[in-house]
Amino acid sequence: MKHALILRHQLFEHAGSLAAVLAARGFAVEYVEVPLADLSSLDVVSPDLLVLLGGPVGVYESDLYPFLAEELSLAEQRIAVQKPVIGICLGAQILARALGAQVGPGRGKEIGWLPIDYASEAASTPLRLLAEAPQLLHWHGDVFTLPEGARSLASTALTPLQIFDYQGFLLGFQCHPEVLAGEFEAWLVGNALEIAQEGLDPVALRVQARRYGPALQEAASRCFAQWLAERNL
Repeated sequence: MKHALILRHQLFEHAGSLAAVLAARGFAVEYVEVPLADLSSLDVVSPDLLVLLGGPVGVYESDLYPFLAEELSLAEQRIAVQKPVIGICLGAQILARALGAQVGPGRGKEIGWLPIDYASEAASTPLRLLAEAPQLLHWHGDVFTLPEGARSLASTALTPLQIFDYQGFLLGFQCHPEVLAGEFEAWLVGNALEIAQEGLDPVALRVQARRYGPALQEAASRCFAQWLAERNL
């Protein structure tokens, strides 16, 4: 059976629609709770797929959250063997940093349901399927530069680099294509303090999730399935 290893930083930010696609394609899905795990003994080379999920900390905060330095080392190990890896939000930032990019605070936080602009190169990738969703979920304050040798595939006005790929085996999302429409309430509760601090309206975010979430879930599932199929997974 194929093995997908998923590194998770908080419970409500799980693999969502990607997990369902993996199950349908015959993967055994294994979660590792990164803040609690012994990362020194973790094998990230053997799994058929490695996934790094999002979280509320920054790659550059390893002095405050030491596990980040260990996770960065794991990302470097995976990249060295050029086996399939997907990063989402914090996960994408870790992969970008492992490839030599700079990661740091952006011009402001980008939170909510917003459209993104796809680069022309995206039309020849599985992202053409994700583009069928009118809006994606965004929940970040950090940004990163494009790693050398990578392709920028999507952007927004506030975040010039939303999606990138690297050498055919790595796909990184600053945005959140994986979110499940029916579980968005967990995002509102888990991020309640940040929502209040940013002056956002949870009612409006909930309404947007109901409006745009189902289409995103369908489009993202098709995108993930196509990306895996193209890599014989």
